[in-house]
Amino acid sequence: MPRLSHAHLNSLKHWHLKWLHSALPTRPPKPQKPCLLLYLDKAVLIAIGEYVSLVDQVCLSLSCKKLYLMLKESRENKDLEFPRLLDLRIPILCVNSPDVPRNQLLLRLENRQWSYCAECLMLHPRREFRKVSLRRPPSQRACTDFAGIVDLCPCIALTVRDRERIFERLKSAVRPDRNEFGPFNCFFVNGEASLGHSCARNGRLRDEASVVVHLRINTSGELEAILRYTLPDCSMDAHVLAEPIFACPHQDLQSLACTDKTTKVCSRCETFIFKSMAPAENLIVFEVIRCLGSVPWPADPVWMNQCRLSGHWYSHNELYWWRSQELERNMQGELGQWERSYCLQQRALLQKEREAAQRLLLLNTALLNSLSVIWP
Repeated sequence: MPRLSHAHLNSLKHWHLKWLHSALPTRPPKPQKPCLLLYLDKAVLIAIGEYVSLVDQVCLSLSCKKLYLMLKESRENKDLEFPRLLDLRIPILCVNSPDVPRNQLLLRLENRQWSYCAECLMLHPRREFRKVSLRRPPSQRACTDFAGIVDLCPCIALTVRDRERIFERLKSAVRPDRNEFGPFNCFFVNGEASLGHSCARNGRLRDEASVVVHLRINTSGELEAILRYTLPDCSMDAHVLAEPIFACPHQDLQSLACTDKTTKVCSRCETFIFKSMAPAENLIVFEVIRCLGSVPWPADPVWMNQCRLSGHWYSHNELYWWRSQELERNMQGELGQWERSYCLQQRALLQKEREAAQRLLLLNTALLNSLSVIWP
């Protein structure tokens, strides 16, 4: 009798087990109890949602299709948007603080497949993390070395994965059928692909600045961002009171607008800044060149030097926001909350949410008791 191979034996074993499973009688599934919450009126559910925190509302909306459609506004809350530093202008929202509702939601959504990255402020597949990193607390966990977020303009904040996708797009030699690539427009210059974007930044004191972003791969094979900032040529006092506009995480253009220097090179990230005047239009133009690193994965120190300051570097970040904090004091608190007051405000809000949750629990108990009489 010929000897069967190991693979053949495994296939016979699998077939035999499958046959036994189909031949044995199966128990009927237990009838699921109906969710009494879904029998309530829509107005009652919306009223209950007012006593629940924003994070709990989003988690509740993800539980079933009916609640998903009903609680749509909670998922569209601005506090859950990806934090763009140059748009929000509140540093605490852009770090991995546990007081930020978006971070609370991401930590709640962690499971066996997804983990929170404190540097990208996103959920990534767990297979992309190192085992050592997964053992760390969520506030210290990073998906890869030198991970971080680069802020280019109020509309664009790039993670290292965004940089990877931009590299792939720029290196594709085929002309695209569509000219759009996210917030960028694709175009070719001398046969080389480039990405462009333009937007405006409105300050709280009605100081407006326009930004033009141009991404390309330079001759060294590195991703290069060329930015053009156009600022109004105001008096020195106006520039001091204006909100900072960061050409890189370490240089503020508003402070350079008051000086006679025409060129500046950042000592930390080697960002090149060139200033020119347009007297006819009463404008100041800044040309900024930022190197965002090379293509190999993972990120490199060049990319890290261009990332926003967070984590243990946040103490340095406060130094670059001193003029905005001084501006808040001059305006007698009319410009919103900053780090310390924002944290206290969030903690007070969490305490109110806990108290509201306790009241909601008592309300749910009363509702369930009344519904049990209707549907015994």
